[in-house]
Amino acid sequence: MNNIKYIFFLAVLFLTFSSCETDDDPIPEQFETTFPIEQIENSGVFGEITFLKTDENSTLITVRLNGTQDGNVYPVRIHSTSPEQDGPVVRELNAINGATGISETIVTDLADGTSTTYEDWVGFDGYVLILESEENLDVQIAIGLLGDNIPNIPGG
Repeated sequence: MNNIKYIFFLAVLFLTFSSCETDDDPIPEQFETTFPIEQIENSGVFGEITFLKTDENSTLITVRLNGTQDGNVYPVRIHSTSPEQDGPVVRELNAINGATGISETIVTDLADGTSTTYEDWVGFDGYVLILESEENLDVQIAIGLLGDNIPNIPGG
């Protein structure tokens, strides 16, 4: 009887320690930052811009908008400084498809070839502009402040 208890004890002990092995891969840390995009002059177009670190040298920039119209294509441009200073375009993104309201662009640099990282983009002193169409590049329909342009909100 003692032998049966001893064998049972060893079997339980063996199973306990042999099942403690883990095959879980470490979950990679993801870096993602989202900023709001607001409509201009009741255009009805608004949404968000998201920066996702894909690796050390590239960032996936996704723009998601509500209020776009099927058949339209909306240019997207990132400007430096603030809207009040009418900063220059530093990067054009893939245009937004009006049917989906989405644009995705993987970026590694600015328009002038300067390399950028995820950290550069989330701390960037600039803004994103959504334009009405390629034919009407002077008509702005939505804007989003980025990085250092986000005002400090008391208590926030």
